[in-house]
Amino acid sequence: MHNQAAIYRWHRFAASLVVSLQLACNFSHRVAGHDVNSVCGDNRSAMAPCPARAHDVLTRADILAADLPEGATAYEALYRLRPDFLQEHRASGTADRVRPGIRINDAPATELQVLRTIPARSLVDVRFVRSLDAHYRFGAGYPAGVLLVQTERLE
Repeated sequence: MHNQAAIYRWHRFAASLVVSLQLACNFSHRVAGHDVNSVCGDNRSAMAPCPARAHDVLTRADILAADLPEGATAYEALYRLRPDFLQEHRASGTADRVRPGIRINDAPATELQVLRTIPARSLVDVRFVRSLDAHYRFGAGYPAGVLLVQTERLE
């Protein structure tokens, strides 16, 4: 029992240290003129796309090059090309494993299953935003990160 209390105190200390370091990092970025709300960490707006690491983005070119079946859905494309996007991730600050949140054309969606209703060929790109970046951009509702899904806009 004594060890559990010590472990709990250590976890609280480590969490407060992480928060302090995050605040210090944001402050130093702001002093340097960087926008902490931008995923890229530069002066772009929070909603502007930025160059992403290849493993954090699925592009239309990736989808077309994969030669998916004609009626493939966005879920099937992700399952085949970026399966780690659909995996449960450890929620920040806990041992819980949850699936990432999802935003389609910048509107929040409730379930990853909605991707089964979107044709893969209508995707522009899908970006995985890690939990800390998602927290700064969208608030605390994405403890396992968020998938930003961009589809073709119908006019």
